[in-house]
Amino acid sequence: MKTVHGVVWMFTAMLLVAPLAVAQQQSPVTKVTWNTADNPGVILVQNVRIWTQGPNGILENADMLVRDGDISEIGNGLSVPSGAMVIDATGMQMTPGLIDAHSHSAAESINEGSNSVTAEVNIGDVLNADSLALYRQLAGGLTTAQILHGSANSIGGQSAIIKLRYGADEGSDMLVKDVIPTIKFALGENVKRNQNRYPNTRQGVEQTIRSAFIAAQDYQFEWEEYDALTEEEQERRVPPRTDIQLQTLVEILNGERKVHSHSYRQDEILMLIRLADEFGFRIGAFQHVLEGYKVAHEIAAHGAGASTFSDWWAYKIEAYDAIPYNGAIMHDAGVVVSFNSDNGDLSRRMNLEAAKAVKYGDLAEEEALKFVTVNPAIQLNLQDRIGSLEVGKDADFVLWNGNPLSVYSRVLMTFVEGRKMFDLDFDQQMRANIETERQRLITLAQANESNPTDRGRSGRGRGGPAATSKETTDDEFTPNPAAPEFTYRPSMLPDPGTVAIVGATVHTVSGEDIENGVVVMEGGKITVVGGPNTAIPSEASRFDADGRHLYPGMIASDSSLGLSEIGSVDEGNDLNEMGDFNANIRAEVAVNGEATAIPVTRANGITHAVTVMGGGLIRGTSALLRLDGWTWEQMTAVAPTALHISFPSFRAGGGRRGGGGRGGGSNIADRGNEQLGRIEAQLEEVKAYTRAKEAEAAGGPRYPRDPRLEAMIPVIKGEVPMFLHVTGVATVRRAVEWGAEQGYRIVLVDSGDAWRAADLLAEQNVPVIIGSILANPMRDDEPYDSAYARAVKLHEAGVQFAIAGTGGNGGGGPNLRSMPYHAGVAAGFGLPKEEALKSVTLYPAQILGVDDALGSIEVGKSASLVLTDGDILEIRTHVLNEWIDGRPVDLSTKHTNLWEKYRDRPRPVIGRQ
Repeated sequence: MKTVHGVVWMFTAMLLVAPLAVAQQQSPVTKVTWNTADNPGVILVQNVRIWTQGPNGILENADMLVRDGDISEIGNGLSVPSGAMVIDATGMQMTPGLIDAHSHSAAESINEGSNSVTAEVNIGDVLNADSLALYRQLAGGLTTAQILHGSANSIGGQSAIIKLRYGADEGSDMLVKDVIPTIKFALGENVKRNQNRYPNTRQGVEQTIRSAFIAAQDYQFEWEEYDALTEEEQERRVPPRTDIQLQTLVEILNGERKVHSHSYRQDEILMLIRLADEFGFRIGAFQHVLEGYKVAHEIAAHGAGASTFSDWWAYKIEAYDAIPYNGAIMHDAGVVVSFNSDNGDLSRRMNLEAAKAVKYGDLAEEEALKFVTVNPAIQLNLQDRIGSLEVGKDADFVLWNGNPLSVYSRVLMTFVEGRKMFDLDFDQQMRANIETERQRLITLAQANESNPTDRGRSGRGRGGPAATSKETTDDEFTPNPAAPEFTYRPSMLPDPGTVAIVGATVHTVSGEDIENGVVVMEGGKITVVGGPNTAIPSEASRFDADGRHLYPGMIASDSSLGLSEIGSVDEGNDLNEMGDFNANIRAEVAVNGEATAIPVTRANGITHAVTVMGGGLIRGTSALLRLDGWTWEQMTAVAPTALHISFPSFRAGGGRRGGGGRGGGSNIADRGNEQLGRIEAQLEEVKAYTRAKEAEAAGGPRYPRDPRLEAMIPVIKGEVPMFLHVTGVATVRRAVEWGAEQGYRIVLVDSGDAWRAADLLAEQNVPVIIGSILANPMRDDEPYDSAYARAVKLHEAGVQFAIAGTGGNGGGGPNLRSMPYHAGVAAGFGLPKEEALKSVTLYPAQILGVDDALGSIEVGKSASLVLTDGDILEIRTHVLNEWIDGRPVDLSTKHTNLWEKYRDRPRPVIGRQ
């Protein structure tokens, strides 16, 4: 059998090196730059729905005229000026350019760690206008960002406010001119965790900042005293030493520079407010400010803004009390609130962050969008220039194909000061040109395949297109075995009796939607599904759901739910066992039923989740949990679900053992082959152990028990599948080949590259669990939306897949609740909506072998149901009611409890603080 690393691609990889440099010069990520973008001078956008974010609200079928980079006129039926670029925006929606008040993009360096006070350094000195992140963010509608120093120092460096003038001649060309400058402060864990430098406590942080301002006051006094002298007196005295660090702090004292402070806990937020009051200046904005809701009135009274995460929490101790209602509570208290990214991927979809203010806090849509438009503009003191679409302001605007707060919408065009910095049609055209060139090089490589001098360089280049069967092997692989069927364990909890849900739109998933439908559940199962005329059993309790939407409970196919409480606290984590071979480790026995992430996840419509460990080559077995129960035993619906293996890494240029000349990547290949050999040796040992135990059962000699080997017997018997966790396209191909060689049922748990081997996966019937849709592209030469399009590429190739939504920011545990939004964005970037819904319901059930019980609304299946006020994949939708195995579950969480507590916190009495 030939290896999946066919000789054609190894030669192509070599050919691609030089030509690709040329091809990239024509790619959308380098072609549309500040100096080459369309800049017609006069632009008329017609017939568009305009979210002005100003006094005029939303305008329907309106026009906007742009002249020389500024908004000249907004109205209806505007005349077309001579020479104008005219954009017919019928069916489109327009917003101001989005603004990120906390970014680290386009900066070559972040932290100056030599001292706890480094006010003299300036992030503007290390800006890179050619950073690819800028183009990708423009593709998401971002036009302005505040680039901040890191959070290692009590007083960090001076910030830079930039327009996303991607490809400008110099980094400094991106700077917004004539703006009140800002500086980054930091409080809490990030500052004090440096054990080799003062401060090590929050109290020490306060004293560090206080001491710095005392020194600045002394410095200011010395200079004021010196400047007050006559010229003759100054000649007789040595002038004070110039100190650029202290001079920066004097600017703060004089109100000439605004402080933006990294913060988390309410105590440190209040501390800095009082310190600023004492020294006579006002904080510009608190950054992150995750416990801002606890001191919202104090922030408002001080006059500071708050730029927070929409819903991050529990990734470290000081984020444990973070709640997604934080922004809404502060907003209602009178604080100017923005949502920020602090993340190169999140900054590409700030519109969706804004949508969370609708879900968590019930803000009106226009008000929510202000969190990423006019509010950050106010925090940056730029509200007279950007943040809303008004005559005289900068022509920073975005055209969308739908509601900007919808997961299904995408950016069509982005303009910065009247220059078209992103155009979806042009982006598509350029990637088509690149693919044409790529295919030309492949053809050239195939024509030269017979040349023996080229064979030593064979191997697929890193980042090639999807592999096909013809490119990978001349022989047939053994097809991947079908998924074993598991028995779904019924709930051990009391049965609530017969219930009929009446009047909802029933999204069966496996069939057509049913308007005004009826679903009856009894004994934990669905017993009736029908239309409005369906007979309802007389003994059933009626649950009226008129105007609502009923869905099957969603299934998270890869998570760490219940195994970790706070990401940074090792003592609370049971995720990674020591050693390479841990097949006998069972995830379910350490599931903490009181883990706060469980109700948080459940409250967003996820009724079941696979919980998985890491650690070692063979990690152990996973379990499918129902998110209802007092103990792990009551929560376990299926165990084991799979044996999880961290498949060894391979890189293009390295591959199968004994494969001949491999070019680059040999060290990784050698290590991968060595690790794979050890896994295979374990499997052979299991086979021998099985034979010995069978002989013992037949009356032969007793053979000592080995729990590790015993745990793998169901795998070699085909009763339990292997879930192979893979990273990189070469590893994906090698994993598929290895699975075919071994003959075991495999499922790939993918970090993002599986789509590149889509044809191979489809041919071998290998399912894929996509870890994340909401992620950056894995390579610089990939399209900006390659991660968003992972699912549709697998779908188009016929690969079975599920979307797990475990990527980034604690996705596998704390933020697993955002899983449906991964599926929604996948639909926005080409995946049919019905397929997106199946990717978090029916498809994971099929891959896990429990589709006879879960994944759709059908008679005989588990009555695990979710009732919503809208599309379950939309962020703005609220989950209203939920049932797991027929039992109504509590949708309250730590977050809702804190929200209810602090939204009604009495306003402090003035003068008694």
